[in-house]
Amino acid sequence: MFAADSRISHVPATREQVVAVFASLNKPNIAVPGKPAQEVQGYVVGAATGPQVFSLFVYLYLTQSREAVVYLDHDKLRVDSQGYSEAEGEALAFVESMGFMVEPLNFRNLPPDQQAALMKSLPCFTKDLRPAGGAAEAAKAERSETPQAKLARFLSAF
Repeated sequence: MFAADSRISHVPATREQVVAVFASLNKPNIAVPGKPAQEVQGYVVGAATGPQVFSLFVYLYLTQSREAVVYLDHDKLRVDSQGYSEAEGEALAFVESMGFMVEPLNFRNLPPDQQAALMKSLPCFTKDLRPAGGAAEAAKAERSETPQAKLARFLSAF
């Protein structure tokens, strides 16, 4: 059973360790325990944590507060290659039960440079989610967003 683990702030994996990445197509409003309800982006990441040993992470990015909540199934924290498929299915079912629609990003099929670029762009691999310039910088970025980008962000919520 998946449970939030406050000791983990991001998916601690290198490009070579990442087996699969699934990202939500939508951003449902979710009330994560202890946090105000807000738009949330969801990710499921499978990573090799040893020779033929894998772990699955469910990562929720709270877009308003710019916080992360990472869920793990401590009963299946480390699975072998035979149990990976079942554990991945359980992780996907868990995020779908919260209202996420997810799709695979086909991470392993991308060339290494695109894999690295993707990892840099996703919050699930970022240790510190706070913007470099703080709240003022975030507000400035919001104001400078193009109308097309605002519309795309608005439509992605549905």
